[in-house]
Amino acid sequence: MDRGFYRKVDVPDHAHYIVAFFVAIIGAVGVIGNALVMYAFFCNKKLRSPPNYFIVNLAVSDFLMAITQSPIFFVSSLYKEWVFGKTGCKIYAFCGALFGITSMINLVAISIDRYVVITKPLQAIRDLESMGTQMRNTTLGQQQSITREWKLAKVAFVVIVVYVLSWSPYAFVTLIAWAG
Repeated sequence: MDRGFYRKVDVPDHAHYIVAFFVAIIGAVGVIGNALVMYAFFCNKKLRSPPNYFIVNLAVSDFLMAITQSPIFFVSSLYKEWVFGKTGCKIYAFCGALFGITSMINLVAISIDRYVVITKPLQAIRDLESMGTQMRNTTLGQQQSITREWKLAKVAFVVIVVYVLSWSPYAFVTLIAWAG
């Protein structure tokens, strides 16, 4: 097998073990901390508010990131090389990208929510009150709902465009490396 891409770098053994130690600590704190957030959310009905759904969604994605990435990185650091093969590398990269992007999108949603609450507190209160069924049954309520959905669609479009633009250099580098 051609190991040109997977060449080992001469790094002292103690550096691998130090990295493994910190990865284990960070992974354990990530798993336990996010599990506690999810437990508190599901056990306490008072915490089930719309803004807190963003927080628990972030906790789920960070929990999955910690549970899929930390053990693999820890083992690889102890062995001082990648031991999971090509398929393991692809799964590891997929999970890291998926849960990392999910966390970034959750952070964007939380930021937008906090921005609206801080800069327009009365509008945020009115928006929460207008989510009731009485408001949705009126023509005016339907028009406002459509307007809100278009605003949300515009925000989603901007987030997607920023994501694509920020990751496109990496895609080009990968494509060039793959094509030769």
